[in-house]
Amino acid sequence: YCDPTMAKKAAKKDNPPPSRSPASPKPKGRKRSRKAASDGGGDRKQKISKKVRKTNGDEALPVASPPPSSPPKQAAATTTAMVSTSKAASIGTVKMKAANNKVSDSNVQRQSISSAAAAFRARASKAAQDAVSAISNTRNTSTGIPASLPRKAAVKKGANSGKTKNNTPAKSANVSPYNKKRELLLKLVKIWAIASLLTSTALISLIYIGASHEHAAIESASSTQELYTRNTRVCGRERSTRSAGSSHHARFMTFASEKRARSYDYDADDHEGGGSTGRGVEIAHCGNCGECSNMDDMTILARTTQTLTDIARGCSVRGFVASFFLVKGIEVYRNVSEQCMHEKVGFTQPCLECWLDDMVCGIQRCMFTCIKSEYIDWDPKNHHDGRINRCYECDEKLCGPEFLKCSGTNRRRQGIRSDLARNDEMELCTSVDIDWNGMAA
Repeated sequence: YCDPTMAKKAAKKDNPPPSRSPASPKPKGRKRSRKAASDGGGDRKQKISKKVRKTNGDEALPVASPPPSSPPKQAAATTTAMVSTSKAASIGTVKMKAANNKVSDSNVQRQSISSAAAAFRARASKAAQDAVSAISNTRNTSTGIPASLPRKAAVKKGANSGKTKNNTPAKSANVSPYNKKRELLLKLVKIWAIASLLTSTALISLIYIGASHEHAAIESASSTQELYTRNTRVCGRERSTRSAGSSHHARFMTFASEKRARSYDYDADDHEGGGSTGRGVEIAHCGNCGECSNMDDMTILARTTQTLTDIARGCSVRGFVASFFLVKGIEVYRNVSEQCMHEKVGFTQPCLECWLDDMVCGIQRCMFTCIKSEYIDWDPKNHHDGRINRCYECDEKLCGPEFLKCSGTNRRRQGIRSDLARNDEMELCTSVDIDWNGMAA
């Protein structure tokens, strides 16, 4: 019986299990007795188990000692089973050792990789710090800042000296004073740019809102052509022989019409019987006489016909800026404008007061329109369709009537063609006897 299976079958035939009734209880330890009967082997089995323990180096599973009396066939089968079991145990032990060795090798490999990565990060951090220090030394040398300035080094100790809490590279603490000043200057420039942008936006919005209100007032105002077409009065200068040598001191008078001015006899009192010589007067300008109705001021108007508009605008801007955009008050604006007009134009004081009143009226009622027209829209003096600048239109409609009442004359009333386009047929005076345009040439 060399085959273990045939040995087991023979043992079952030789020793059949005892029969029991269905009602009899199941005997305890039956499996144990069968296992013990099938194992057999006696002292030989114990020797083999000791050898297995020695070869494996580990403790073998406890083996139940067989009963003293076992047939030889059962002993052979038991021995074969124990040999196969010991081989399987030894193979399992060898596999476990191999697996443990692989785990230990992977741990060693991970540790070596982590140590190499830490060394690489340390070298990279040191190289970066050296490069930053070299650049800062170069900048300090070029700007005159000493390179040996004390620096604060904030380096953490430990394995994570080059990392922050979020496992990101930490910023170098070696910042030169030049870089600090540069960063501070950049921050100040950014703050100034943002503040300027917000201030500019607010000012532009305010200018547009104010200009829209002034535009409504301009549209509702009446046309100024009535001051030149319906007014038939004229201002004349006497032709008396008494004032022939001093024409600048001649007397100017207002007449109801051109006809009465030409038929007026100012020397009637010198003749007997009050007879009229019919010599009449020279018509200086259309409209009533005023503070500027004298030869000095009217001559200035004739000679500055192409420059007076720009001069008056420049003096107004100077006064506007000097008064800090009218924050210091309108008196500061008026005083600065008066000094500018007196230096650059030279009107007499009564005539200059009329011009200053007109400038104050313009800055109070046309300020936003003029700023928008001159500095946002870049509106020219004259448009191709014959319209004038929006700023000058506002001043003419809202402040022109009061100015003419004070001054009495302007370039259109004297028949002078100026740098502003006008309707010559409707606005220029044609009754003037003095050649003011010839003086301008």
